[in-house]
Amino acid sequence: MIKTSSKQTGSTHVVIIIILVIALVATLGLVFWQNFINKKSADTSSNQKKPTTNQPAEKVKDPNEGYLVLKDWNIKFKLPTDTTAITYYKKQVEANNKDIEEDYEFSTKRVEALGGQCIEPNNMGSVIRLAVLSRTKVKLENLVSTSVVNNNEPIAGYYYYASGAQSICADEGTSIQQQDRNMIFNALLGPVAY
Repeated sequence: MIKTSSKQTGSTHVVIIIILVIALVATLGLVFWQNFINKKSADTSSNQKKPTTNQPAEKVKDPNEGYLVLKDWNIKFKLPTDTTAITYYKKQVEANNKDIEEDYEFSTKRVEALGGQCIEPNNMGSVIRLAVLSRTKVKLENLVSTSVVNNNEPIAGYYYYASGAQSICADEGTSIQQQDRNMIFNALLGPVAY
């Protein structure tokens, strides 16, 4: 009987060892599957393109929005109204005016709609603009009916001078002309470099 019992004890050890080897192989297989096989399938699914939504791109704000920009003079003016309502014309300075090098004349679309001397060409000879901005490389002093711009300090090497219309350009719409002249003239006094 002793012999039989020792054979049973030995076979019990073999069964336990076999169970432990199977558990060890199963555990190692599970670790291998999680780290290599399953990981590859997860990477493959994440590399697939995700559906995109057609959302509008974030709009970039124009730094010159609300400004009237004179690109050739490298300056801009903050205007209280829609800048598309402003009209402006670069004019040649008269040869006998040695102080001023260049002029811009300003008006508005609603004043030009009045007609008469508010528009060009007209049958009255000259056009009357609401305001004029002049520039020169020479600092001017003792000005009559002209205002200095930027405290008579240069902007990009030029001194600027503004003047408003001295008369109306049409008999109708006097209040419109005065309002627009004041709006433009006040804006011309505060240019900044472009």
